[in-house]
Amino acid sequence: MLDGLDPSATSQLPHRVVVVLASDLTGGAAANVSACLASGLAASVPGWAGKALTDSTGFQTVASSHVPIAILRATPEAMQKLIQQLVSTPPSEGCTICLFPKYAQTVHDALAY
Repeated sequence: MLDGLDPSATSQLPHRVVVVLASDLTGGAAANVSACLASGLAASVPGWAGKALTDSTGFQTVASSHVPIAILRATPEAMQKLIQQLVSTPPSEGCTICLFPKYAQTVHDALAY
């Protein structure tokens, strides 16, 4: 059980999270895509992240993920096989899939922020 979480909420938490990134992403782009995917997944699974935390000095923050997140890289060929497998095999019960297609990286201009 995860400390501080309602036991009924923990049954809804994922057992594992895996983010698979294209092997050709630069470090900054990989970090951005990972952050976007993780925020989308966290928003779709209540209780996964964001619990209020207070440290021993009284400093208040919100928690990051309550489950481990593996970040992997895949070649274009391996990524294509993974996508084909996702399309051809129904996801397991409770499985959440979040995709960040390459074109999504061009939707916003970072300089506009």
